[in-house]
Amino acid sequence: MEFQQRDEVFCEGLLKQLEDDLLAISKDEYGEIVQARMSMEICLQYCVNLRSTQPSFQSTEQEVNFFREVKPRFTARYIFYAELYHILLNNFTISPEVEESYYRRHLQRVKIFMERYAQFYQYYKSGLNYLDHSYFTRHSDNGQTALQEFIDFDRGYSTGYDYLLAKIIAYEMLCQELNQRITRLKQSGSTDHQQQPRFVLTWTAPKVAMIELIYGLYASGVFNHSQVDLKRIAEAFSQFFNLPLNNIYKVWEEIRLRQKNRTAFLDNLRSSLLRKMDDDDLAAK
Repeated sequence: MEFQQRDEVFCEGLLKQLEDDLLAISKDEYGEIVQARMSMEICLQYCVNLRSTQPSFQSTEQEVNFFREVKPRFTARYIFYAELYHILLNNFTISPEVEESYYRRHLQRVKIFMERYAQFYQYYKSGLNYLDHSYFTRHSDNGQTALQEFIDFDRGYSTGYDYLLAKIIAYEMLCQELNQRITRLKQSGSTDHQQQPRFVLTWTAPKVAMIELIYGLYASGVFNHSQVDLKRIAEAFSQFFNLPLNNIYKVWEEIRLRQKNRTAFLDNLRSSLLRKMDDDDLAAK
């Protein structure tokens, strides 16, 4: 059976298992350093498991797909948690101001890296593919000079650029994480000076409706070019609406196992929007 018929399904399932395991770690009552280390270790294990699949490609397009779309998604998560673990482990700051400066130094380090590989970064962010056969096949010589460092210098399992892409994705995740930490530091340090928002939105629909919406947006990949996990999206919604969202996976299972109308809230949104369009059409006549 060809790679895209068999192995790609396996890889997607493996990635889903990894995300489930990472979510479980985030729920445990460990400190953030321990959570980062455990996440790093589980990501490494999944990278090893992915390597053991030994995909056999039936075409160059399948090889490109694996080294551009599949492998970097696993490697990026490992790099992200490894970076985050070492940042947290070496955070000896004694004040919010010093801690913010510490995070900004790491953001500057990421900026230098991105500038160093700006041409490839722009190629990736632009969604181009005309150099994919050169970047993401193992028989190209370009991968030998892509990076001075390799997560696995295995010419049978690396093009060089797949690791560069993974590191770029990981650094995008790291920038988001560090910027969120800086924002929280500023918010906690200026609570007395903050003005109350002019208007507060209150979610008045059931929580299950919000979770259905969150999963729909997550599945559509509308945030950060799909490079953000479900937990962070849920946290953003929870903070914005000041609404605790607990056990989202349990609620999701209940939604998924509905006997009828598994997308009740999203269907209602669509119906309400169409009705609004029809009403405005009538009013415009």
